[in-house]
Amino acid sequence: MAAKVNGGGVVAEINVTPFVDIVLVLLIIFMVTSSQLSAGVMELDLPQASEVEAKPAEVVQLVVNEGGALTFGDERVSADQLADRLAELSARPHPPSVVVAADRGTTYQALVQALDAIKAAEVSSFALELEPLGPRKVQP
Repeated sequence: MAAKVNGGGVVAEINVTPFVDIVLVLLIIFMVTSSQLSAGVMELDLPQASEVEAKPAEVVQLVVNEGGALTFGDERVSADQLADRLAELSARPHPPSVVVAADRGTTYQALVQALDAIKAAEVSSFALELEPLGPRKVQP
C-alpha cells in the first residue's frame, strides 16, 4: 500500500499487479497438479464372473489404392462387392472392426466412397490407418 502526497491531498492506492501475478502462478500450479493427481484415482469394485472369455477383437482391413481399387481383407473387390461384404460383417453377432488404409495418392473421392459404403452397411466400428509424422513421445 502506498500513499502519495499530491498537491496537498493524500491519495491512497493499492498496487494489485503483484497480487494478480501470484494468483495466476498458483492457478497454473493447481491445474497441473490436479490433472496429475486425478489420473487413476477412481477405484472401482467391478462385478465378478465365474467365467471370462477373453476374445481378441477381429479386424478386417480395407485398402484403397492410388487408382481407387479396393482390397477387402486379401481379396480385390468392386464397390458393389464391398457393400455386400460389409453387410455380411455387420450382420454378425460380434462384427469385426474395419480398418481403412488409403494410399497417399488416393483421391479424396475414392476414400469418401469407401467410407460411405461402411456407413451404409452400418458397421459399428471402423478406423483409419495412419503413419506417424515423427518419433512418438510416450508419456508415463
